[in-house]
Amino acid sequence: ETVFYDTYNHWARQNINALYREGIVGGEEYDGRIRFAPDRTLSRAEFAVIISRSLGYDISKYTTAPEFHDVDDIPQWASAYVCAVSENKVMNGKSMPDGTLCFDPAGKISRQEIMQVIGNILKQKESEALVETISEEQEDQELSEVNIEVIETVVEQLIEAPSPAFTD
Repeated sequence: ETVFYDTYNHWARQNINALYREGIVGGEEYDGRIRFAPDRTLSRAEFAVIISRSLGYDISKYTTAPEFHDVDDIPQWASAYVCAVSENKVMNGKSMPDGTLCFDPAGKISRQEIMQVIGNILKQKESEALVETISEEQEDQELSEVNIEVIETVVEQLIEAPSPAFTD
């Protein structure tokens, strides 16, 4: 089954259809039909939506406007998603030459930015796994409260610190 008329012969048709069924991607109406535009470059706002949906963020929890200089340029349909990826430190803004921090929602997402987002997600997953392992070891070895607090602080700092491999 092909959901979008413009993916019928596309090499990624099955994956696109699967992502559509999972509610991760959508299409747009064009000439009375639904299209996906599989070869079009994604904007940063569109990518924020896809990543938020992929990670299962409950966007109803993200009601405050993201803190970017260009917040008014973020489309209403993407605002909560941009806020979600920003607050969860998955996707960052861009430092502009004048020193302001912008999201650049209409800007095209680069391969480097996509790799940075994937790196941020992986770093968080590794940190979450580490905290879970420490919690399990605490039950087994009864680590002191102080040690647990120190380890959790280090893990939080690892999450917040940009990895040299994933900086702009």
